[in-house]
Amino acid sequence: MSKYNVLVARLNQELTKIETAVKTATSQAKKATNTGDLDYLQTAALSLQNFYMGVEQAFEEEELNKDIKSFCQFLLQLNQSL
Repeated sequence: MSKYNVLVARLNQELTKIETAVKTATSQAKKATNTGDLDYLQTAALSLQNFYMGVEQAFEEEELNKDIKSFCQFLLQLNQSL
């Protein structure tokens, strides 16, 4: 498996977690609005924190950042060759 496949797999995994956090936050915020129960807002806030942490985690490792930069350069070179 190439390093780009590993990168894509990792980003897909993190994106799945982020998507779940966003769906949960949205759902809980709607429940808070509909019921007036502030506990739902607390849960929504925690889900938003999970969203932020997921984005941060997806790009935190220095090696991953090098891979992303290298991958972007590869895509630019590919685009220029077309």
